[in-house]
Amino acid sequence: MLDDKPFTFIHTADWHIGNSFSRFGREMRQKLNRAIFQAVELTFIYARNKNIPLLLCAGDAVDNGQTCAKEDLLEMFKIIRKYPGIRVVMIAGNHDPLEAGNVYGRVEKENYPENFYLVRGDEVIPYPEWNLEIYAASAREKNGKYNPLEWVKPGTLGSGKLRVGMCHGSIANEAFAGNAFPIPVGFAEHRGLDYLALGDWHTYKKID
Repeated sequence: MLDDKPFTFIHTADWHIGNSFSRFGREMRQKLNRAIFQAVELTFIYARNKNIPLLLCAGDAVDNGQTCAKEDLLEMFKIIRKYPGIRVVMIAGNHDPLEAGNVYGRVEKENYPENFYLVRGDEVIPYPEWNLEIYAASAREKNGKYNPLEWVKPGTLGSGKLRVGMCHGSIANEAFAGNAFPIPVGFAEHRGLDYLALGDWHTYKKID
């Protein structure tokens, strides 16, 4: 709870900054990539206007972690830095896994905004001021066939502490058969997570 009101955050993913948009000509590719940055900034403007203090980006912020230009990541950081009242927790996904040569490692740490946190492994991130714990896992490879949050220990729903899981993957059922990083149906409930923030699939699908 925050000031006796339900705590609110934004869950987003799959910005795909630096997308090649290979089906389009050069001018249109440039316009589309500018539109991505505009959409990202509009998300921060919305959060600021609604007094939302936390934004979760569940992977694939950049389209290709190996080839992404440092300038693109720095442009993303420039946007984040403009909104110091909004904290950002970001994980790596299957397009930008934390492998050698990844753009997150090519940009010097001093360029990272103070309100930005990149998860670099399996981490529990506490925010006691919001009575919140985030259980987050960054992808370290492109096509893992395991549940990235299997390490999360069971908790109790309704305990008063908000428990949020965060990873980049798909629900393990017939709708997403063969997808990387499968998350079992019912995983959030079984582990006592109040919310499970996923990325990877770019559509709406009702699971149960």
